[in-house]
Amino acid sequence: MRSIIEFAYIIDDDPLNNAVLTKTLQKKHLVDTVLSSTSAENALLYFDQLNSEERRFPGLIFVDLKMPGMSGWDFVERFENQFSHRCDTKIIIVSGTSNINDLVLVQLKKERVHYIQKPVTVGELETLFTDLVNENV
Repeated sequence: MRSIIEFAYIIDDDPLNNAVLTKTLQKKHLVDTVLSSTSAENALLYFDQLNSEERRFPGLIFVDLKMPGMSGWDFVERFENQFSHRCDTKIIIVSGTSNINDLVLVQLKKERVHYIQKPVTVGELETLFTDLVNENV
């Protein structure tokens, strides 16, 4: 069975969250290939490499907001500044907080950025993917 998205990338400082989300995305045939990182800095290095080798970027990036070092929002800004001209990757903010400022920022960037709250459920993922497909991702 072919998945909805060919390639996704997860950035979360908690390896368990990365593993659970990866398994869910693949088990439900939402994504074929999932890679992950526990730091936004390492993820940006990986995307620099993809860019320099002119390889395909992921269709989706799931990024936690609250991480040590570079925050999820800092990652989003850097990614958009460095790579938005090269790809049409959608970014999914995954957060355990419902901070109103974060929700406002998501609305301001709604062309590329979406939001789901932790803990992520299968139903939320399926709804998200249905919405993304309807947007012609």
